[in-house]
Amino acid sequence: MQDEAEERLFKAYFTEGKNTDDFPTLIELSFEIGLDADEIENVLESNQYADEVRQDIYEARQIGIRGVPFFAFDRKLAVSGAQDSKIFLDALKKTFAEWRKENPEIAYQIIEGPTCCPDLECK
Repeated sequence: MQDEAEERLFKAYFTEGKNTDDFPTLIELSFEIGLDADEIENVLESNQYADEVRQDIYEARQIGIRGVPFFAFDRKLAVSGAQDSKIFLDALKKTFAEWRKENPEIAYQIIEGPTCCPDLECK
């Protein structure tokens, strides 16, 4: 439900002027999008994900992230700031090509129905 959560948080902060640093507000917003309010309250009031957050911060520092938006592709290529969609497409193509070379043993599943491949040729 990350898309719903993101949209609800943006609306609450930018449109409604709500304090999204306030636990009761976060619990209310979470409930509105269908999350379990008790579970959200337990997570917010505990250190349940503290180690994962510290690890994310550490990794971000290691690869030089200093601001947002910042996009890392396979931990090897990065795009910083708002960029043209061609920059992202080029990054995806390059990263996928390198990954494919490094992982030749991985079999590709045949998926029924139309799919888009990294080269944007839909089949």
